Amino acid sequence: MSAAPAACIPALPVPLLATLPPTKTDTAPSALNDPLPNSPPLALPPLPDLELFPAPVFICVNTIELAETLLARMPAQCIIAVDIECKMDPNAVIRPSKKRKNRSKAKHSAKIQAHAHAIDKGTFLIDWDGLKTRLVQVAVRGEPVWGFDLAQIRALPGRLRDLLESADVLKVGVNINCDVVQLWYDLGVETKNVADVGLMAAPAYPEQLARGGARCPGVGLDTICRQLFNRRLDKNLTVSGWTGELDEKQWAYAATDAHVTLLAYELLAFVHVYSGYTILEKWYTWDSHRGARVGRGTQRGWDTQCPWWNDVNIGFDPSKRV
Repeated sequence: MSAAPAACIPALPVPLLATLPPTKTDTAPSALNDPLPNSPPLALPPLPDLELFPAPVFICVNTIELAETLLARMPAQCIIAVDIECKMDPNAVIRPSKKRKNRSKAKHSAKIQAHAHAIDKGTFLIDWDGLKTRLVQVAVRGEPVWGFDLAQIRALPGRLRDLLESADVLKVGVNINCDVVQLWYDLGVETKNVADVGLMAAPAYPEQLARGGARCPGVGLDTICRQLFNRRLDKNLTVSGWTGELDEKQWAYAATDAHVTLLAYELLAFVHVYSGYTILEKWYTWDSHRGARVGRGTQRGWDTQCPWWNDVNIGFDPSKRV
């Protein structure tokens, strides 16, 4: 059995494990009972109406002084959950994207190169008025969730940049690659040592969360929360504009996402170790460079390398798991 190095796995206290609500794994159909091996993935049954996951304690950070004071308490080597909320027009009409022509791709590539050149030369300036990233939420064990309101701070705390660019601090998140790319565009930050909790969850619960293999990539945070904690998340604020003065509900929503992400990572790390089959850390971790994924795994994650996953036959082969 191969597993992630023990040093990379956080210690989850026994009291926390004892208080976690039971998971529901008996509502999803088994991959072994599919009528045809090449049939399309079966849809999961309707999810029950679960209780909301309670909001954690959080701190609204709106000054550079408070930001630096809180970040100074961060251990040199730790695991943190990172999430961001972006400003957008809630009334904007989302149109289907069209396939770029070669000329558009070249223009887009040139824009990326110019952006990277400015960062490398130290001439990149943050446009605080046009900044898309509004909040950066950070959750670390033993502390309240910190929400850095960049629109109010109007500065990038030096310790926050160091944290994101440190290879010694593991940053975990769901679909975190999108956040990493946005941070690079907005703030010029090269985020290192990143783990996608959605990619961790799929091979940990293949029958429930990963039906369809490559056609079912990273799992959403609400689905993970339902699977692990038997609770649901309030996603009614997903399309919030995140502009103007934020209210209590928005702060609680943002803090809960980061808090649940950290708890999910810690629990999934144990599931990986004791699952009895191979789940490699490189399948869901990487560094970023110029907004692109580089490093340990491939860009598509575990479904391109997992020896016990047969994507063609819709599901996993239990005989290859051990």
